[in-house]
Amino acid sequence: MPILEKVSDEGTKDSAQFDQAISDWTKVLERDPGDANAYYNRGVAYAEKGQREQAISDYTRALEIDPRNADAYYNRGGAYGEKGQLEQAISDYTKALEIDPEKSSAYLDRGATYLIEGQYEQAISDFTKALEIDPDYDKAYVNRGAAYSLEGELEQAFSDYTKALEINPGDASAYYNRGQTFSVKGLWEQAISDFTSALEIDPGYTGAYYSRGVVHEEKGQWWRAISDYTKVLEAEPENAAAWYRKGDAFKNLGKHRDAIKAYQNFIKFTPPESAEDTKEVRRVIQDLENRVRGQYGEFARC
Repeated sequence: MPILEKVSDEGTKDSAQFDQAISDWTKVLERDPGDANAYYNRGVAYAEKGQREQAISDYTRALEIDPRNADAYYNRGGAYGEKGQLEQAISDYTKALEIDPEKSSAYLDRGATYLIEGQYEQAISDFTKALEIDPDYDKAYVNRGAAYSLEGELEQAFSDYTKALEINPGDASAYYNRGQTFSVKGLWEQAISDFTSALEIDPGYTGAYYSRGVVHEEKGQWWRAISDYTKVLEAEPENAAAWYRKGDAFKNLGKHRDAIKAYQNFIKFTPPESAEDTKEVRRVIQDLENRVRGQYGEFARC
C-alpha cells in the first residue's frame, strides 16, 4: 500500500507549549466569549495535543461566529479525518475550498481522504488541482503517484514519484513509494536502491526495512532479509507480518529452530479474527519440529 502524505503532523512541539496556549486563549474567551480567533487558535492547540473532540468543538464555535473562516473548516476537516469520520472531513475540506479556492493544502487533504475511501479518480483530480495551484507541491506528486499506483497505472506513478524527488530529494516517502513501484514491476535492484535511500533519510522507516526485506527474499538473499525484518521487529516487536517473513527466511536457510520461534511469534501476535491464517503456520511448525527430531535421531545413530 502506498504511503500518503498530509500537510501537517501532530506532536511536533513540546506539549507544555500547547497547554500554555490553551490556558491563554481560555482567558481571552473569558473576557470576550465572541472572539472567533480565540476559539480557532485554542482549537489548533487542542489538535496539536491530539485532543480532537475539543478541537472540533472549538473550530465549530469559531465557525458559528465567523462562517467565512476557511482555515477553521480545513482544520476541522483534518480533525474529523483523524477520527475516521471521512465524510465529515470531505465536507469541511469542500467548504474551505468554496471560501478559498486557491487553498492547495485543502485539495491535498481532500484528495488523500478520497484515496482512503477508494475513490481514486476524485483523488487524482484533487491532487492535480493542487498542482495547478502550486506546481512545486511535492506532497501532491507523492499522493497522486499513490493514487495512480492503486489504479495500476505504474508509469504515471513512477513519473510522479520521480518529480517529487526532483523537487524534494529528502522525501523518504517518495523513495519508498517509488521503490514499491519498482518492486511490483520486478525491478529488484532499483527497488532496493530506493528503499535504502528512504532509510538513509529516515533510519526509523520500518516500512522501508520490511519492503526491502521482501525484495531480498525475492532475490534469495535470506540473511539480508532476516536483517531487515529484525530491524522492523526492534521497533515493532508485535509486527506479526515481519515475524512470519522472518520465519520463512529462516526456513529457507534450513534454520528450523529459528524458523519455529519466528512462526510462534507470528501466531502470538496475530489477532483472533485472523485465526485461519495461523492454521497453516501451525502445520508448518509441526513439520519443522518433526524435521528437528529427525535430525537428532540421525545424530544418535551416528
